[in-house]
Amino acid sequence: MGITVFGVSFLAILLYGFIKNNEKIMMTLLILGMCMQTTSVVVWGEYEMGPQVVVSIVFSIWILMNSHLLLQRRLVIKSRENYWRLSTLFIWLFFGYIVVMAYQNSDTGRNRSIALYILQLLQLLILIITYLSVPYIARKLHIRKLHKIIEGIIIVVVSVGILQFLITTNILPRNFLIETFIYNMKSTGDSYAYNLSYYPRIFSLFMEPSYCAPFLVGSFYYLISREIWNRKSFILCILVMIEIVLTFSSTAYAATLLTGIVYLLVSKNKKALKFLIPLGIVMVILLLITGTMQDILGDVIFNKLQSGSGTVRRGWDMYAMEEFNKNPLFGVGYKRVRGSQLYASVLGQLGIIGTTFFALSVLTILLAAIRRRNTVSVAMFLVATIISQIIAIPDLDFCVFWLSMYLVRLTLAYDYEDGNFREKEKSV
Repeated sequence: MGITVFGVSFLAILLYGFIKNNEKIMMTLLILGMCMQTTSVVVWGEYEMGPQVVVSIVFSIWILMNSHLLLQRRLVIKSRENYWRLSTLFIWLFFGYIVVMAYQNSDTGRNRSIALYILQLLQLLILIITYLSVPYIARKLHIRKLHKIIEGIIIVVVSVGILQFLITTNILPRNFLIETFIYNMKSTGDSYAYNLSYYPRIFSLFMEPSYCAPFLVGSFYYLISREIWNRKSFILCILVMIEIVLTFSSTAYAATLLTGIVYLLVSKNKKALKFLIPLGIVMVILLLITGTMQDILGDVIFNKLQSGSGTVRRGWDMYAMEEFNKNPLFGVGYKRVRGSQLYASVLGQLGIIGTTFFALSVLTILLAAIRRRNTVSVAMFLVATIISQIIAIPDLDFCVFWLSMYLVRLTLAYDYEDGNFREKEKSV
């Protein structure tokens, strides 16, 4: 087992924040780590552990070490806020069901080692524990600082996207620093950045454009949902939209459209609507004038249906649904089949029972966030992620999904706090 050069740097900063009990550093690294899909911290034989798991473990331990905060002030859960309890109940039922089914199918089979399967279960457990523990940082981190951190991470991802685009279009040279600190995951992360001589699509810190799409689309709707609107937000929105276009990803385009429809239905932010509609019209006009619209629609939507990629993905989904039909109630087990879309994978793996637990664990907290004016922004981030996954990202342990779940549960926790946390209604 070894630690990468990036891992040493990342762990050093994480350890500093842990020792100094610095909530800003811990939260920043948690959000940033959940976005770094092409970077490994620890290498153990053929396995590579990314920042998502490492930072989630350390963050949860840090919360536990500060458990005295739980005794100083407890969360005031109002009786009418049953969704908080229900979301916790359903997430444990979801994981418990996966463990039971893993035991029932303990032969694992399908060329999957027991060690790997246990690691996958542990990874999911770590993500769930972090999801449940993250609200307690609300006692230390003011809501305004949290939104500044989120905005800062968006700027980082956008900036890396610009840098990556310039590198993979051969405008800037490939160098060892980029490979060491961003694209060091040898198994998958360098496939686009370093294995292809020319790749004019944005994927930033993610493995491919489709995985980058949920973050970009979620960031766009997060930004326009905020009630604080200034020149910086406007410029950042424009940059995010440009990067969405430059992903040349059907997932990104479809998610932008569908999330926009949801936003129009639930939003009460008239200022954002006044910005969103004209921007959409301008983008469409520019694409039509340049002829890019026809090329994009042809390359990433219409032609893709007949492409090799489209054919393979349809085959994955058909196989996942065949497995579901064999055992529709219980499924065949977590990670034992993989479609190209979330619904096919979840149904094939977990059946109707497990899919119900998963859906309820998400919907209970999502609907609560949508109803609150001051949590709509993170709710739209989660909506964009789920829509993207339904289209083309089948993994239940997808990093951006759990990042959005972290943010929704955390921002809802501020509604339970008294004192200075009430100020958020005036500042957000």
